[in-house]
Amino acid sequence: MNILIASIACLLLVTPGETSATEAAKSAADRAAQEAIVKLKAPGVAVAVEINGEIVVLRGYGVRDLVSKLPVTSNTHFEIGSISKQFTAAAVLQLAESHRLSLDDPLGKYVPEYVVGAAITIRQLLSQTAGVPNFTEGNDFMQVAATQKPSLQAILARIDGKPLAFKPGTDWAYSNTNYVLLASVIELVSGETYNQYIARHIFRAAGLRDSGFASDEGSFQDMATGYYPNGDVITASPHVDEAWAPGAGTIVSTLGDMLKWDHALLQGRVVSFKSVNLMLDAGTTSSGKSTGYGMGWYNDTEKDHERIWHNGGTFGSSATNAMFPSDHEIIVIFDNNVAVDAETIASQIFDATH
Repeated sequence: MNILIASIACLLLVTPGETSATEAAKSAADRAAQEAIVKLKAPGVAVAVEINGEIVVLRGYGVRDLVSKLPVTSNTHFEIGSISKQFTAAAVLQLAESHRLSLDDPLGKYVPEYVVGAAITIRQLLSQTAGVPNFTEGNDFMQVAATQKPSLQAILARIDGKPLAFKPGTDWAYSNTNYVLLASVIELVSGETYNQYIARHIFRAAGLRDSGFASDEGSFQDMATGYYPNGDVITASPHVDEAWAPGAGTIVSTLGDMLKWDHALLQGRVVSFKSVNLMLDAGTTSSGKSTGYGMGWYNDTEKDHERIWHNGGTFGSSATNAMFPSDHEIIVIFDNNVAVDAETIASQIFDATH
């Protein structure tokens, strides 16, 4: 499915409001958020809905933590998990545009210590067609991440001895390891840390002033505490050093900044329109089969409506950032119980407006 910039630019246009869609979105957001809080034990939920270029819902529900019980607001910071991959992909594409790397460079040029993947290309890491095992798999990962010191070597040790799942380029499989490896490439090529590069070249280009990283959480006055189910109760998630997932899931943001990010990307203010197409358009395997994934974005349908999106989850949060080009709609959902699927909430709201 080809994505033309002209077809998604409509997301940016403010057109005469559709009162029925606006009211439906507000009602659906109230209903879905309250259900998540009451039935699914989400302490808090944050919802943004933009229709025809106009923000019709931008608000929080519930509380940001179960101790202070302070309310979630539209400015509350949440961990966005794997939505961070969108920012990593944009950073790599920026470096490619400035000819500091090539998407067809082999990984071995930058991360020779991962011998198994020496011939994998940067492009295959971005498109999740590399076949690299996912280091976060396994029931022990939360315990490991909460108690052991992170490093690239520690991450690679978790997949040591495991072969590639398939010959690179021939299939698709989601792996957080791909984007951790890309973060290492960004650091080596740019001479900056991953956080420095994203803050200086991605956040700044997109005009994001309320976004940061897991290491910044203590400095945010309105930061949601994450929870996970532990039997019949929910428990505050453990502190995990962000070095366990650079490039793959360490960014913290707000509803407003996520909407700014979507607009800046579509307007070509972060990377060129050619690169935007690479990010949003579904890629293919070497046999020509669609992967349903671009570079940091899924490309599929929601009840026959085109959807470009990504979800994210940490040990205590769930998030989704979804754009519906033909419907002129963007939906962003954050919540602070990893067991509550933000994508489901977004789908409930979208269904109610169509």
